[in-house]
Amino acid sequence: MDPFGMNLAFFSFPISRILRKYRILEPRFNKLFNEKIITENRHHEDSLKNIKREVNEYEEKTKHINDYYEISKEEIERILKGLKNNKGAGFNDVTNEMYKYGMSDTLGK
Repeated sequence: MDPFGMNLAFFSFPISRILRKYRILEPRFNKLFNEKIITENRHHEDSLKNIKREVNEYEEKTKHINDYYEISKEEIERILKGLKNNKGAGFNDVTNEMYKYGMSDTLGK
């Protein structure tokens, strides 16, 4: 029986030949494909470990710093005026126009 549950004797020579090659190539392809996924997962895991290590090192170096910065209302207004219109919204779906024209009073307090 072939992978599709059919009797190979029923088919002509070319189809049975294709199915034989399929049986040979399928395990090889699966092995290569799975090895690639495993290798990529290891690479991603290593990258995440490095990022976590770097974040922890940075947090350790900066945990004693408690500097507070005061930003004046004029500075906020200057920054808001400098924002360009017609730009895409950020990850929070807030556009520059929303900041400039809708929230400038709130941010300036």
